[in-house]
Amino acid sequence: MRTVTRVRRERSLSGSHEHIEGVWTTEDEYFSRGQIIRSLDAGETWYAHEGRFLATIGLVTYCPWPGCSLKPYVSALDRGRRRDNALEMLPTG
Repeated sequence: MRTVTRVRRERSLSGSHEHIEGVWTTEDEYFSRGQIIRSLDAGETWYAHEGRFLATIGLVTYCPWPGCSLKPYVSALDRGRRRDNALEMLPTG
């Protein structure tokens, strides 16, 4: 189990929004989006810790931004549905 406390964002190719490029965990380890995807595919559990809220991190097929084709997209999930604000509310590092 890994708990994310900070994120690194990158601008989308169109420049219209941002994606999670990587994260830092409670152990102050950095993981890129690709590393997170491989870890999730291997069955590891990830969480976003934002204030008093702990959300499960998972993969969504595509970025939800209209016209964006980034896939897979890393997102905080609540009962299987996207809950983006848990990751978006984390500080950058």
